[in-house]
Amino acid sequence: QEGTCPMSLDENLGMVILPHAGSNNDFKFDRCFGQNSTQTDVFEEVKNFVQSALDGYNVSLLAYGQTGAGKTHTMIGGGGDHKGIIPRSIEQILATIQA
Repeated sequence: QEGTCPMSLDENLGMVILPHAGSNNDFKFDRCFGQNSTQTDVFEEVKNFVQSALDGYNVSLLAYGQTGAGKTHTMIGGGGDHKGIIPRSIEQILATIQA
C-alpha cells in the first residue's frame, strides 16, 4: 500500500530497495513493474514464454509476493484491457492454432 513502506523501485534496473536497520537492502530481478504498469505491460514482457511453450519448450511462470500484493490480479486480471497473463496466454495459443 502506498505510503506504508519507504521502499523504492527502479523499473529500468529491475531493482527494489528496502531500507532496514540503517542500511539499504537491494533486491535485483529480471524485471520490476511499478504501480502504474498495465496488464498489457506485464504480458508484453512475458509473452515470449507462451511462444516458447508452443515451440515445444518447458516453461514456468509464477507470481510471488505478499498477501494482497496482486498476484491473482496479475495472473487472472479482470475484463477488457485488464485481462491477466492467463487469459492473454490462452488467446495467444488459440490465435496460433487458428493461424
